[in-house]
Amino acid sequence: MLLVYGGTRKGDTFPPGRADVDTIRRRELIEAVEHRGKRLSVAGAYGCHREDYEEGFRLRAAHPEAFPLEKPTSRRFGLDDFPRQVMDLAAELVDFPGKVVIDLASATSRRP
Repeated sequence: MLLVYGGTRKGDTFPPGRADVDTIRRRELIEAVEHRGKRLSVAGAYGCHREDYEEGFRLRAAHPEAFPLEKPTSRRFGLDDFPRQVMDLAAELVDFPGKVVIDLASATSRRP
């Protein structure tokens, strides 16, 4: 399941041209899609509070078969690569579904 809980704009789709993720999020819907040969459920959440996320974790722990999860991290890069990656995202040259982790430990140490 891909949970969309923020950061969408009108017209955003996933996979590109398929599920309207902004509408799914704002109306708290669930839609089945196929991406890279896998069937996914795209679900939306709007106006969530800490308790909502905690309940989601409890449900996942109690019923893992009902809430199958894919690896949520799609990319990792070092801090030195971050400016280029952000510019590529802004220019729509790349798109990373899922979370992107910035690895601070791999950044080059610079001291004045």
